[in-house]
Amino acid sequence: QDDIIKNGTSPVTIARSETAKDISCDFSGSLIEITLPADQHDRYLECGYKPEKYKALNAVLSIPALVEAIGIIANDINYPNQPSGLESKAWYKTIVVNLKRAAENKEDKYRQLLEKPFASAELLLGNNYAATHFIKLFMDTEYKVFVIDSAERLQEIEDKTALYNLVNLLIENNWSIAFTVRNNYLSDLFYELESIRSFEFQCVQVDNISEIELCEYAINHQIKLPENKHTKFIAFGGDGGTYDIGLQSLSGAMERNHDMVYVCYDNGAYMNTGIQRSSATPMFADTTTTPIGKESNGKLQYRKDLAAIIAEHQIPYVAQTTFVQNFRDLHCKSERAIYTKGAAFLNIMAPCPRGWRYPTYDIMDIVKLAVETRYWPLFEVVDGKWILNYEPRKYVPIEEWLVKQGRFKHMFKPGNEWMIEAFQKEVDRRWDELLKRCDGHRFSY
Repeated sequence: QDDIIKNGTSPVTIARSETAKDISCDFSGSLIEITLPADQHDRYLECGYKPEKYKALNAVLSIPALVEAIGIIANDINYPNQPSGLESKAWYKTIVVNLKRAAENKEDKYRQLLEKPFASAELLLGNNYAATHFIKLFMDTEYKVFVIDSAERLQEIEDKTALYNLVNLLIENNWSIAFTVRNNYLSDLFYELESIRSFEFQCVQVDNISEIELCEYAINHQIKLPENKHTKFIAFGGDGGTYDIGLQSLSGAMERNHDMVYVCYDNGAYMNTGIQRSSATPMFADTTTTPIGKESNGKLQYRKDLAAIIAEHQIPYVAQTTFVQNFRDLHCKSERAIYTKGAAFLNIMAPCPRGWRYPTYDIMDIVKLAVETRYWPLFEVVDGKWILNYEPRKYVPIEEWLVKQGRFKHMFKPGNEWMIEAFQKEVDRRWDELLKRCDGHRFSY
């Protein structure tokens, strides 16, 4: 399929600003306008001497804008009573036409594309900037080096066919290949590459560089070094140290809006010290301090909604996530938190096999069911604006999540059906409250 960039019907245009310090995106015009700071725009124009490079760079810049645009269109369909008012814009119509064509004009397929903005943005760009196109761009260049950074990650690729083809294509077209890897992964890298092709390696040990050497290198190669030496602090804590005994200091840091990221590793109890209940522990859970017995049904209280409490501190960024969607939600929210100026808070569900009493291999099912049952919804709060990141197509009953964990097995004994009903009622109540807070704002990573 042809992509919208190459047909000359791109809904995106690139502009220059002499005063802007960051890239910005404006959807109010007939085209989506991406504004670049002057120095970045100059480098962008330098790529224009070859049309193929220009189009490829356009594609890279367009993806984030297209993702947001697709989110706007999806919101208009899902919430017709709250229209964006942008339906008449040329960019809006262009994206709708191309996505419907990709969906073969089938409504269900079209909605599926809208639910996956990243994949759909890549689809709009054709997914066709292939290795062969890249090779042709630099066919006349005499000295060429292809750098594969953090090459230890190559061993995570199960099917290495694409990697094999790329490496051979590079070598056959007179490219040198540089793999960067940490020392302790060097032997693993050798093993991985030998399975692809017989290589002759030259190992180069890179020592730590001093600040003086870095400055000299920057001057000689006209590289602009960042002037800001500000340190970003990242703190990690469990739910006990975060929800309970550390909440006072955490609240103070958030209220003062320190430039930091706080990550809560939430496994719903004091797991390190003996599986005692915390205020993150779900109601009816069996712990060592709320044991099940004749006089006890486990923990009596509902789980504290800490993300909502932190959001009330009016900090720039709060998000709740876990290990779903191939980790995309976790990855994107972590990146956003790190690069947000001011305080940011991430609440991450991290199941504990010992405390929750499930087989280790069930962890991905556990986190997926937590999201699909709406016990652990995915959302973020950006500058006070609540945004829902995922809504299950079909609400899964909470008992499907509970039954997989030994800490809730007493809830399934005859006569204890009321516990499951009470748990479900609280999940439904909190979900309804979340939808009201989000007020129709949705965005999927």
